[in-house]
Amino acid sequence: MTDKLVPPYNRRHAAAVAGTTAGAALAIVTAWQLGADMGTFPSWLTLLAAVGAFASVFLAWRTLVANRENRREDEVLLARLLTPRLVTSYPDDRIVVTVTLRNASHLPFHQIVIEGVTYGDTGCQQTESQRQHERAAPERMYLPAGKDFDSVWVVPDPNTPFDDQDTQVLFRYLDGNGRRWRRYTFTEPERIQPKPSSTDDKEHFNTAMRARKPDGGGVLESGTELLPLPWTSSARSPT
Repeated sequence: MTDKLVPPYNRRHAAAVAGTTAGAALAIVTAWQLGADMGTFPSWLTLLAAVGAFASVFLAWRTLVANRENRREDEVLLARLLTPRLVTSYPDDRIVVTVTLRNASHLPFHQIVIEGVTYGDTGCQQTESQRQHERAAPERMYLPAGKDFDSVWVVPDPNTPFDDQDTQVLFRYLDGNGRRWRRYTFTEPERIQPKPSSTDDKEHFNTAMRARKPDGGGVLESGTELLPLPWTSSARSPT
């Protein structure tokens, strides 16, 4: 099995479509000119050439549509393989929903974010310690094939009855091919398209960079130093 489930766009197919279309157009023009200029070219051959040309264009168009649909199916196939499982428990007289995301593919998933969990008509929350633990979990940023990522949520109202309400989860993630997705429980994953940068965004960034002192460079003035920041390797290394 290859490392990529989604094949690259087939440029040969695009060239074939363009060549078929151009050839069909040339056949129509040639047949028309022969019939008009020479006056001896049978009209039914002209019609046959035109029909054949239109048939070629139609078949090329249908092939292109089918290839696009197949490519979309290949893309979403991998995204479907991050599957959720929700389990409700009742420790300490509180309703707790544990979400487990299983990587059922042969590629890793990345940057997993649980956006929300519901229990019936109630939105669940996390404790601060659980949120910090989840953010620091290595599986959230890199979930290998066959592994699980767990996220624990609590129904905020302790008076909510234990009546096994329906549970749902909304999460987003990056698949092994670098595509970003959002999924609502067991529904079809939705592709998150990257936001294109605007001219205003680029100009704002460039203006801010040029405003750096003293001359817009990337180095602080001589003599300016900072202590090692706590998350840097220099701060963690033994002295």
